[in-house]
Amino acid sequence: MPVSPRAGDFRKLDMDSADDVALLRHYYEKSNPFSPLRVEHNFGLLMFYCSAFMKHFVYYSAKNEAVVIAMQNGPVLICFDLFCDVGKSLSTLVNDWPMTTFTRPSSVLPPVKTGLGEYEKIEGEDILFVYDQKEKPV
Repeated sequence: MPVSPRAGDFRKLDMDSADDVALLRHYYEKSNPFSPLRVEHNFGLLMFYCSAFMKHFVYYSAKNEAVVIAMQNGPVLICFDLFCDVGKSLSTLVNDWPMTTFTRPSSVLPPVKTGLGEYEKIEGEDILFVYDQKEKPV
């Protein structure tokens, strides 16, 4: 995707602010139109990441009506997730990004094309389980 930076209105969301968390939730419920995987009823897991080690990478654009979770690593913009209405332009979101020093956007979003892929078996016992109710002590 070609990068043509221009002035945007992205601002960093404060994950300690109830208003900013509510804004994140509002856009999370719109889902990610650029991903073929739709995740629902999982805001708690998103907040697990966004209130801890990803808290400085959550941005909001009123102009684009979008929340983007992304970081810059040298010349690469890494987009972890974004939430907005269907029909928004990924190119517009990238070009309006506030850090204009990147030369190549990258994404950890699932690819749109389907078919066989490469899979790696996870070895070990480091697996995250999410319960929908509190676990009873044994």
